[in-house]
Amino acid sequence: MSAHGGYLLRPQGLQSADLVDLAREALSLEGEDPGEAAIQVSALRTGVLRVAYDAPFTYGRRGAHWYRDHHAFARAASQRSPAPVHVYAIDADVFETVWTYAGGRNVGGESVRYDELEMDFGDEDGLDVTAFEAMRAEWPVGHLGQILGVNRDELLHLPWSESVLLRLAAGRDDEQERRRLSELMGPHQVR
Repeated sequence: MSAHGGYLLRPQGLQSADLVDLAREALSLEGEDPGEAAIQVSALRTGVLRVAYDAPFTYGRRGAHWYRDHHAFARAASQRSPAPVHVYAIDADVFETVWTYAGGRNVGGESVRYDELEMDFGDEDGLDVTAFEAMRAEWPVGHLGQILGVNRDELLHLPWSESVLLRLAAGRDDEQERRRLSELMGPHQVR
């Protein structure tokens, strides 16, 4: 599993243009150039969107650390939507973290550093896979999956799911991109 992160939200009250505006605004607040980025939007079967930046600073381990530390999009989106917005980041060798925002404020979160966990659940035959999977389900990303009605693996594979890329360059209003996003969402429409 590679390192990655992003923002998870239900699109209640948001349109595709709102996602682009929020992403532009947040990147500016984070000190990044929105003109050099896009957002990748993927959908879970439960109607939850994953919004992630498509930019050099959000790839791989560097990207996981960036999402861990940069929450402007979640703050802004949670001010416009009645549903909470979650930030997640995972570096498969080091940590995973989840933070939740509502009404523009951080309302909770949790982090796990893998090297600090006690994982003594093997027996003389080796690792007890069932016990390990049960433990992972309680880690931040697994717990978030339970809240969103999906399993941990579905969340971890979102970066490779079907998605729509929405460019953030000023002045862009691509009807075709918005139409593709509506198709991707199915019954959980973002206009």
